[in-house]
Amino acid sequence: MRGLLSNSRAGHLRISQWLKVMAVTVVVTVLLSGAGEVRAAGDRPELGVAVDPMKIKARPGRMAYFSVINETDRDYIVTTRVVSDAGNNEQTEKTFFVNPPLRLLKKRDQATMGVVYLKDRDSGRAGAKYYLSVSFIPRVPEERKGITIPVVLVHQIPVTIE
Repeated sequence: MRGLLSNSRAGHLRISQWLKVMAVTVVVTVLLSGAGEVRAAGDRPELGVAVDPMKIKARPGRMAYFSVINETDRDYIVTTRVVSDAGNNEQTEKTFFVNPPLRLLKKRDQATMGVVYLKDRDSGRAGAKYYLSVSFIPRVPEERKGITIPVVLVHQIPVTIE
């Protein structure tokens, strides 16, 4: 009987140790799977959208180029315009020209765009601060139009005049 009891205790210890290992394995698996999407080997993570460079130097009558980058699995509509710290956007529209002002940016794509400073003796004011406002509007799939509220991402890039 004593030998049977010692064997059952040893068996019980082995089973409880096995259960502890399985419980830890399940918890770690749940935590890791909840941390992000499960991706196949070779898939790139979603990094977001961006504008490069982070400061634009504009010269009179010349195009200053910038890139819009989409490192996501969604399409975005990109709108661009130059705004002033004074809020006088009518005057700013006469001072700068952004090409193109509206663009579709496909998933995992990038595009080069430009801004031109149209020097005019009456345009602008001394010491004015200008910003390139780039809005990324996510494209909503047709089947989800009524149930989603898209989040618009806006980048404000300083524009300096040389």
